[in-house]
Amino acid sequence: MIRINLLPVKAARKREYGQQQLILFVVILLGIGVALYTWYDYEEQQIEKLKSEISEVRKEIKRLENVIGEVKQIKEKKAELQKRLDVIDTLKRGKTGPVRMMDDLSQRIPKKVWLVELSQDGTEISMHGAAMNNEVIANFLRALEKSPYFKNVKLHTVKHKKAGSLEYKEFELACSVVYGKAS
Repeated sequence: MIRINLLPVKAARKREYGQQQLILFVVILLGIGVALYTWYDYEEQQIEKLKSEISEVRKEIKRLENVIGEVKQIKEKKAELQKRLDVIDTLKRGKTGPVRMMDDLSQRIPKKVWLVELSQDGTEISMHGAAMNNEVIANFLRALEKSPYFKNVKLHTVKHKKAGSLEYKEFELACSVVYGKAS
C-alpha cells in the first residue's frame, strides 16, 4: 500500500486560507477606512456649509438690525412731524376760529343792537352794547345760544339810559367761545 502524506497540503491550505483571511481583513479594514474617511469628509463639508450659512445669516441679521434702526428713526421722525402738523392744525383752527366766530356773531346781531365792546380772555368773552329795548336783547341772547361758537350765554346787567329824546338799554353779557368743534 502506498501512503501519501497529506499533512503538508493541509498546512499549505491552512497557510493559504490564513493569507486569504488576512488579505480579506486588510481589504475590509481599508474599505472601512475609506468609508469612514468619506463619511468624515462629507460631514466636514456639511459643517463648512453650515458655518457659511451661519455667517450669511449673521450678516443678514446685522443688515436687518440696521434697517430696524432706520425704521425706528423714521418712526421717531414721523411722530415728531405729526406733532408739528398737529401744532400747525391747532394754529390754523386758532387763526380761522376767531374769524368765523366774528362772522357768526355779525350774522346773529339783530338790527337794533349795537356792540360797543367785545373782549376775550382765554375762552371767555364779555360783550358790552346797547339795544332799543329788552325784547331785542332777549332775541340777541337766544341767537347767541343757537350759535355753535357761543356757549353758556349769561346776561349780567341791563341799564336804562337816555340821551336827549332817545331812550335805550345798555347791557353786559358773558359767554364761552368754542372754536374747535364749530369749525
